[in-house]
Amino acid sequence: MARQIRVQLQGATYHVYSRGNRRTRIFQHPEDYEAYLDDRRTLSEQHGAKVLAFCLMPNYPHLSLPTDGDPLSVLMQRLTQRHALRYNRSH
Repeated sequence: MARQIRVQLQGATYHVYSRGNRRTRIFQHPEDYEAYLDDRRTLSEQHGAKVLAFCLMPNYPHLSLPTDGDPLSVLMQRLTQRHALRYNRSH
């Protein structure tokens, strides 16, 4: 059975995070953090998402985002996918 679609209220602000598999580290080196931040900047501009606040922990990022642009699921899927592909290639 598929997961129910997440309700997203227009104009609301959401706290979003994405953990590593088995809560393992997803940022090993300073370059991992820098690449994630570059992707976050690029994708948030492309999807019309203004990041209000963020915190990058060693095993997951926290983002605070309003829902003014594209659905948050699209932004987060692309951001997480880019990071996972880069991380798996380099580690």
